[in-house]
Amino acid sequence: MKQNLFLNFLHVIILLSIVCVSGYVDNCQSFKEFMRKHILPTSFKTNKGDLGVWGKYLLKNKLCGKIEKQSFIKSSEKNIKQICNGSGSVSGNYTKSKDLFEVYRVKSSEGIKPKCIVTSCTSGKYNVFVKCENKEPVHYGHQEIEQNTYPQPC
Repeated sequence: MKQNLFLNFLHVIILLSIVCVSGYVDNCQSFKEFMRKHILPTSFKTNKGDLGVWGKYLLKNKLCGKIEKQSFIKSSEKNIKQICNGSGSVSGNYTKSKDLFEVYRVKSSEGIKPKCIVTSCTSGKYNVFVKCENKEPVHYGHQEIEQNTYPQPC
């Protein structure tokens, strides 16, 4: 009887490990994946009104149309990691940045391959909420815009 319970427990642990490694559980995201999904290189040129630049970027990073609106932080990796290393305050399961970040909100859908249709893009200065693991952001929660400011078209 005890052996069966132990084997069942072991099977559950193995199954959870497989699910986690496979990337099906949001909590298992890594910082590398967070970077791909949410951090714009500081060298990325966001030409005002040129949504085609965004389409190319989303296609290159396999992000086109993945969710209704995607959020991208334009800052250095170092600055974003600081949110989880003393430059943020815990708010529930997330850590809120003390500093404001330039955040781009992009809405896209897949067109006839290889095309990504970007239908809207706004940017603004936001506090961002991230989930931290091992002192690194691994999941983007949401953002709050600075009081009395409004997002602007990209």
